[in-house]
Amino acid sequence: MIEFIVFILCIVGIILFKNFFKKETEEIMQKGEYTTGTVLVFSSSKPTIHAPKTVNQPGQAQSIKFEYFVDGKKYIHTYGGNKGYVPSKGVKIGQKYLVKYLKRDPHKSRMLFDYPIKDSADFSRYVNKFEKMQTKK
Repeated sequence: MIEFIVFILCIVGIILFKNFFKKETEEIMQKGEYTTGTVLVFSSSKPTIHAPKTVNQPGQAQSIKFEYFVDGKKYIHTYGGNKGYVPSKGVKIGQKYLVKYLKRDPHKSRMLFDYPIKDSADFSRYVNKFEKMQTKK
C-alpha cells in the first residue's frame, strides 16, 4: 500500500513539474523581450539502453546551455527538453539564436532554435515577425 501511495505521489509530482515549466514557457513566449544568445554546450539525447537481462533505462533528454546579455549583464541559462524545446541534433557550439526572456526576471529564458542569428538584420527581421504575430492575436 505504501508503494502505491509513493507511486501516485511521484506521478502527481511529475505532472505538477511539467505544468509549472509549461506555464513558464507560455509566459516567456507571450510577455518576453528579445536578445541574441550563443550556444555554449549542447547535449543531444541519449538512446535508450537495451542490454540482455537488464531493465530498459529511459534515454536522457537533450539539453542546452547558452549565454545572452540583457542591459549589459551576462546571463547563462541551462535547460533540458523537459523544460522547453531543445532539438535532438543540429545545434553547434558557438551558434547564435534568438532568445526570449522575461524582463522582470531575465534568468527565465528560452532559446528559439528556429531563428538562427547570423547578423543584426536577422535579429531585427525575427523580432518584427514576432511582434506582428503578437498584434494579430
